[in-house]
Amino acid sequence: MPISPQAYIVGGQMVRSGVNPGNMGNEAISDSDSVTTTPEVPDPTPINMLAETLDSRVTYIGPAHTVYDLGGNLLTSNENEWPLEYQNGIAVGRHEPEDESTNYALDSAATNINEPGVDGNWMYSQGTTVTVAASNVSQFPTISVELRKINVAVYNETDAAFLVPDNDPGTTTDWVRVVQPFTNDTESQLRWYTQRENSSSYLYEKAPAVPAGVCVASVFRRLTNANMQSTAPQLEQGTIATSPIFNNADEQNTRPSASAFVTNTDNATRIVIHYSDNSTVTVDFVNDQAAIPLASLDWSARYITQITFIT
Repeated sequence: MPISPQAYIVGGQMVRSGVNPGNMGNEAISDSDSVTTTPEVPDPTPINMLAETLDSRVTYIGPAHTVYDLGGNLLTSNENEWPLEYQNGIAVGRHEPEDESTNYALDSAATNINEPGVDGNWMYSQGTTVTVAASNVSQFPTISVELRKINVAVYNETDAAFLVPDNDPGTTTDWVRVVQPFTNDTESQLRWYTQRENSSSYLYEKAPAVPAGVCVASVFRRLTNANMQSTAPQLEQGTIATSPIFNNADEQNTRPSASAFVTNTDNATRIVIHYSDNSTVTVDFVNDQAAIPLASLDWSARYITQITFIT
């Protein structure tokens, strides 16, 4: 099941950000004796983060996590593995190391789906037809309902109030990740409506005991000629949507924080991290190690493409 991350939606809006790095030049100071200062010069052996094999100067320590493979499928890496990822069959780099996060939405596999009157991890309205199709390559199945259920929403059962009201995020025929940020006022069970038309036509996933605070709900969706499809639903705390975390029936799994660093082998003073959105971040070496910052944007919003050295 290929997923296209080329465009993703946050609250119904397309999002891209970046900072263009400045240019560096020479400066000369004239006095009785001419003295010229030499600018910091990048090391001639940068790290290519678009290479299939991770450079030996880079160390990644972290849990298994979701990645895009060459075919655009959502796969799970091995522990302490930082695979190269792809978009539309083109290598885009490594996504930023992620902080710890918990997926409070139960049952990513959609094994326990029931209509009103019978309790389940997923609930659908009477008259709704729900089809769950396993993927040959991904642990996340495809969940299909009728075409008219194009809205999404988040509902707080304790307060009996919508935290994210019904909205159409503009789902197309391509797989697109829908991201809905919101604030949860009290710890409670939430409903993540991944497909909804109105109060009598819906499919939602339960998310028990979600703490109060800033949260974000996400799901991949697309429209076909026959139905409205979704996969990899998630509801987590924080301001960004992280890589999809798989939950079996009654699980609320936590993905531990990852870390990555570059080892200094060339007497450099710092590194410059280059991202796919043309932004850069400079990090100093401390005891010959430069830590790569944790992700500050939604997963798949940008990738690390190159790391250069400043001497």
